[in-house]
Amino acid sequence: MNCEIVKDLLPLYIDKCCSAESSAEIEKHLKKCDDCKIILGTMKTDLVSEKDLATPVTPIKPINYLKASLLQTSLLFVSFALITLGVYLEAKTPSGWTNSNYAFSLVVPFAGFMLSLANWHFIRLYNSKKAFSKYSCLITLLIIVLLGLWTGFYYDFSIFDFVKMMFDAGLKDTAEAALFFSSSYIIGLIITPILCLASKLFSAKYADFLGKE
Repeated sequence: MNCEIVKDLLPLYIDKCCSAESSAEIEKHLKKCDDCKIILGTMKTDLVSEKDLATPVTPIKPINYLKASLLQTSLLFVSFALITLGVYLEAKTPSGWTNSNYAFSLVVPFAGFMLSLANWHFIRLYNSKKAFSKYSCLITLLIIVLLGLWTGFYYDFSIFDFVKMMFDAGLKDTAEAALFFSSSYIIGLIITPILCLASKLFSAKYADFLGKE
């Protein structure tokens, strides 16, 4: 058996895929040929190095899938409950300058948060946990803003009309001033960044459960 044939068969010999006869012939050749013996040693060294460099894949435990699912389901349930509460309170609100308050304070922010959870199903498309967490936060903010704009059009709401209604209501009175500053519009503006932060933190936890680095 000449050197060229042995060189071609060495990978199979290392992987023990050769027949007994071929292995015997290769070993017989290696005893006589130092060049092929050196090539064999180099191949074995390279193979060990590749195994050392390979990143071990840690299998995700079934309990982690369960935890991730429970986290997402819990957030969906809480969001839906608060949306339902907002719709109920909005339905009971009489027409006037307070109408649409609960839509902006509860329905819009939590509907945006709930819809943004759909992004979690695409976690595999993100390169890292950091990117997934960051974009989850931005998607939550974007959806809330878009829903807020749509709600504004639905209620035919503008900031100018709101200011006019504010003065028509006689906000010089201390009690009514307090009512304005604690109104649901302000609450909605406070809740929105809180939900964006929650989206960032919970999505990072979700990524941890699913082994996203």
